[in-house]
Formats: sequence, C-alpha cells, structure tokens
Amino acid sequence: MAFNVKISGRERRLAAATVSVLVLAALYLNVIEPVAVNWMEVRRRGHEAEAKLAELRQLIQNRETIQSEFKRLQGAVTSGASEQELKIALLTEVDRLASESGLVVASVKPTIVKKQNEFYRYGIELQAQGENHKLVQFLLGMQDPRHLLHTDQMTVHAGRGAAPLSITFRISKLAQLSGKTRVEAAP
Repeated sequence: MAFNVKISGRERRLAAATVSVLVLAALYLNVIEPVAVNWMEVRRRGHEAEAKLAELRQLIQNRETIQSEFKRLQGAVTSGASEQELKIALLTEVDRLASESGLVVASVKPTIVKKQNEFYRYGIELQAQGENHKLVQFLLGMQDPRHLLHTDQMTVHAGRGAAPLSITFRISKLAQLSGKTRVEAAP
C-alpha cells in the first residue's frame, strides 16, 4: 500500500522547521551542554588551583618568618607521654620561673584539666610572696615565648615586712599528650 499524500509548501516548511529544532535540541543536549559543563568545571578547578598556588607562594615568601616564629613559640605547648609527666613539667616550670624572678614560693598545687580541641589546659595554683618588682618580673617571664603561661586568676594582698606582697595565682598552660594515655578532662 502506497500512500500518495500531497504536502503543501507550507507543511513542508513547518516539517523542516520541526526537524531542524529537534536536531538542534538533540545536538545541544548530547554535545554542546556536556562540553560546556566540562569546560566550566575545568575553569573552576583552574581558578582553585591558581588560588592555592598563590597561597603557597605567599607561604614560601614568608617561610623564614614562619620558621622563626615557630621556633620562638615552640615552648608554648608542653608535651609529654602521661598526665603525671605533664603536671610535673608544669609545676617544675612555674616553680623555676618564680624562683628565678625572686618570689618565695609558699605552695604549688595542681588544679583541674580542661580539654581544648586537640590540646589540654593544665592548671596550677601558686602561692608566693615577694616585692613589687619581683612580681612584675615573674609576670613578664610568664609571657616569654618559652613559657606562655596563662593567668586565669590573680589575687594580691599587700602588707608590711620583708615580703610586702602575698600573691595567689591560678596559672594554666596548653599541653599535648604524646603517649597512649588520655586524660578525662573537665568540661
């Protein structure tokens, strides 16, 4: 059976336009859009890589400064294999600093341990006696990059006599356990 249908010129132009639109839509969906999406992804990754490269160049330019600051602040965090070792290290450090400053240490005792991200903040309570300038020397020593001790609380009582000041400190320092023993920290 053969169909002998006559199509007018208008219908032929409409059919040709429809076929053209379908071919262009298929071409767009299967070729142009995937290529454009891939191109945009490549450009995005290129921009990210350029930004990372610029950041790395900046770090390289400041390498000496970063290294010197790291060495200077290396003593800011105490590390040890156990909780006992960290407490002893902190007690020894504070006692030595107080003695070097000229303060007379009356007592040193540990306080609670607090967890801060990957580190622990170990605290002690220090009671000492001394003169004004020795107290200032001790406070300056606490801020030295080798120590970087944090004063949580300080109480000063003034009096008369050989040691005119009686000082009670609550001091803390960041520490990191390097061994397997972990501390259950206070919230």
